[in-house]
Amino acid sequence: MMPVRSAGIDFPDELARPGGAGLTICVAPARDLPYFPEERDAVARATAARRREFATGRDCARRALARLGAPPVALPPDADGLPRWPPGFTGSISHGGGLCCAAVARTSDVAALGIDVERIVPFEPSLARRVCRADERARIVRMPGLDGYWPNLVFSAKEAVYKCLSPRFGCFLEFEDVGLAFTIESAAGHGRFRVVDAMPGRWEGAARALEGRWLIAGDHIFASAVEHGRCDPG
Repeated sequence: MMPVRSAGIDFPDELARPGGAGLTICVAPARDLPYFPEERDAVARATAARRREFATGRDCARRALARLGAPPVALPPDADGLPRWPPGFTGSISHGGGLCCAAVARTSDVAALGIDVERIVPFEPSLARRVCRADERARIVRMPGLDGYWPNLVFSAKEAVYKCLSPRFGCFLEFEDVGLAFTIESAAGHGRFRVVDAMPGRWEGAARALEGRWLIAGDHIFASAVEHGRCDPG
């Protein structure tokens, strides 16, 4: 089991467990860092804050790749804005509330993955209703210890699910397209989630098979979603 590696945050390795020994995660606060020449065009016109997030996210990804034996490589975005991972690897990058994180795995171990980090902030009721379906709200409000957190938790978990599925299947998903169920494994603030129903599509089977985990660390929520099995390039 590879532990979650973090900079500035102490939390257990629960988030890394969906990928087993093949998954590694790095977390760091956004800061000014160098990036590869091939990556410069992507942020040439970006704000200073966006450049910090971009550089730190790529740095987290390269450190995660290094732990799996990959050499330092440029990770320029593709036409969809997603990192171009080196052959044999897949990954996901996220940033939110001043933090950046990256999860990476070998394609021999994991077909696809998604990771998300969000700062816990109050949700407007209208936004909470848009993100959380009525059946999800009914399930999650009965869970102790999530008062004030549940809209953030559902949002982050769905972001992780969508980031896992969209690159693999080329689909655009709305919040209502999947329904999630959550469990709490520790009063310290971590647990699992799973897709209990999904709108019909060729991605539906993969969505139902995803393994998800969530974690509250300080004023941030992390969520990861993993589709197990080898990635089929075809």
